[in-house]
Amino acid sequence: MKNLSLSLSLLCLALCAASVANAAPKRLNNKFYVFDNCASLTAAACDVTIQQPASGSQWVEFVYAQVYCSVACVLTISRDGTAATGTGATENSLNGGVTATAVGFIDSDAGAGTTVQTINIAAGATIGISLDGIVLEDNNTTSNNLTLQTNAITGDASVYLLWAESSR
Repeated sequence: MKNLSLSLSLLCLALCAASVANAAPKRLNNKFYVFDNCASLTAAACDVTIQQPASGSQWVEFVYAQVYCSVACVLTISRDGTAATGTGATENSLNGGVTATAVGFIDSDAGAGTTVQTINIAAGATIGISLDGIVLEDNNTTSNNLTLQTNAITGDASVYLLWAESSR
């Protein structure tokens, strides 16, 4: 009886794991980053936006961000604002030879979206932020985006944003 109960439990566990694995997007090791180094800001913000393209998008899963401010600042993380059209950023591949489908912008003009989080950053501090669980679905919609933006400061700041892409 004990063996039957154990066998049924293991079978249930295997079926549940297979179900979850099939529901999630395929994990590829295609990781990318954008870095915006904002030196000598004068009453200006430092920001990065990553958004889906109008066609050919893939599932985007955000991993990590790192932000530095030489003076006290407030970082706002928001999503799904009006599509950015400003200064394009270079999407750098961590794996080489792979091109990102998501599009990066620095000095972003993305419209106000839904605020996910605001974080106070002390002068001279560098903070790391887990973005685990924040995704952009592969729906070819340019207003499907994520923006990290400091408030307007007079000083230096930098924003680093890491994400992974995969097809389903």
